[in-house]
Amino acid sequence: MRVRKLSIRNFRGIKEFDWLVKSNFICLVGPGDSTKTTVLDALSLVLSHRYNIAMSDADFYGCDVNQPIEIIAAVVDLPNALVKEHSHGKNLSGIRQDGSWVHDALDDDDVEACLIVRLRVDQTLEPVWNVIRPGEDEGTSISAAERARIGFFRIGDYADAHLKWSRTSALAALTESKSDASYAVVEAQRQARQAVAELADTPLHDAARMVQQNSLLLGAAPFTDLRPGLDPSLTGSTGSLVLHEGSIPLTSYGLGTRRLTSLAIQEYSNSDHSILAVDELEYGLEPHRLIHLLRFLRSKTESMAMQVFMTTHSPVVVSSLGTSEIQVVRSSGGATTAVDVPATLHEDATDVAQGLVRALPSSLLARRVVVGEGATEVGFIRYLMNAWDSEADDPLALTAVTLGCAVANGSGDAHAPIRARALQELGYPCFLMVDGDVVTNADAIAQ
Repeated sequence: MRVRKLSIRNFRGIKEFDWLVKSNFICLVGPGDSTKTTVLDALSLVLSHRYNIAMSDADFYGCDVNQPIEIIAAVVDLPNALVKEHSHGKNLSGIRQDGSWVHDALDDDDVEACLIVRLRVDQTLEPVWNVIRPGEDEGTSISAAERARIGFFRIGDYADAHLKWSRTSALAALTESKSDASYAVVEAQRQARQAVAELADTPLHDAARMVQQNSLLLGAAPFTDLRPGLDPSLTGSTGSLVLHEGSIPLTSYGLGTRRLTSLAIQEYSNSDHSILAVDELEYGLEPHRLIHLLRFLRSKTESMAMQVFMTTHSPVVVSSLGTSEIQVVRSSGGATTAVDVPATLHEDATDVAQGLVRALPSSLLARRVVVGEGATEVGFIRYLMNAWDSEADDPLALTAVTLGCAVANGSGDAHAPIRARALQELGYPCFLMVDGDVVTNADAIAQ
């Protein structure tokens, strides 16, 4: 499965967003508060396998509940179980390479068969999922079980949930027989109840005797052997089963290890052409494990086994990406855009765009960039920024950091103007500081 197109309306900080997805391995980069995470949240909701989701007025753009939230995802390469005639085969549509819709999936090389899944939430806060077709609004309901066949999963702040045999965890799905897991818990709890029953003369027993005496005074019941014991009503629950390394539960390990193990469980559970979203890929990971994870995920997408969407604030991640794997996300007045690295930047023999990603990864995480010709200019710019920030008369004045301003080394008079232009074409407001000791870069500076 692959997401081919995503549209968002009136969801949190996004008034409108339309994105034609062209790749299987995508990293959303850009400054903070550019709605990168909101894009992943929207994707998670429209493809959620939960039968219900909790929404609030704060999830509506501008908290205006009179404008419904609408999230639409076109999914291609669908599993047979989802497109059988008695399922959603009759609801298939088509999408062209340019993102335009076709009412029927034609036998045309330029058209891919797709399901258009829509989530709509109005002021009642009740989520409604439908499969719709171009030009039709009503649509056909798509159940949580049917959405689960799309194979979407996300790695976020709740990695621990999949380290347990809870009802909805991926680990539980890997257990061939649910009854086997339940039986293990039943037997363990029976033995635990027996062990507690054999205890004597503990503070728990003292408390039980006190309750027995007082209850007799109140006429509650003629208790003769009140004692502590484990609750037998919890016998059938597997939620207390947790993966252990020896005697140590994995939930007590470091964040990076927990996230990677959770990913391993979910990836194996959804191994049949799944869609993965990872917010802040670097969270809890050292650089060497981070780079290894990038290679692993990229290999999965190259074999067409997975489509990966991720966000990052890490220069390590950015510098490890190819230009075709980057989407620069910007938000202005509620309109969010995701921009490819322009093809014009690849025409230069030195591959300006890739050099920019390798040399100046932090620049792609800023709101605006000052490019200095070399180390001297960079030092001068940094000094000025610090001085202006410290000398501001108004203590509430915006600082360079608040404005999201980064300083980048242009690496010489030949490269600095080209890198500044590349950043400008990617949507970053850019200022270039160079000296006038040569004239060979005059055309590049003019551009």
